[in-house]
Amino acid sequence: MLGTRLIVEAVNQGGYVVLGLMATDTVVGVYFFAFRLAAQPLRMLAGNFGAVLFPAFTQLRSAPSRSATRPPPCAPRGCSPFS
Repeated sequence: MLGTRLIVEAVNQGGYVVLGLMATDTVVGVYFFAFRLAAQPLRMLAGNFGAVLFPAFTQLRSAPSRSATRPPPCAPRGCSPFS
């Protein structure tokens, strides 16, 4: 488990190390904060999806009659976004 954690952290921090070898501390700092700011909405959405979808799927599993038994509305003509 420690080896996995080290590999994950090396992948997560590797870009900063490589950039640090080629650029100044200021550039690395600006890149770090810009990347964190850009990734924040994705992290918030991913966390919220997990918090909402897990209980919803648990309820569907315990009550299979509530799950969809009819085909989606686009089934007769196909579910292509280009149709």
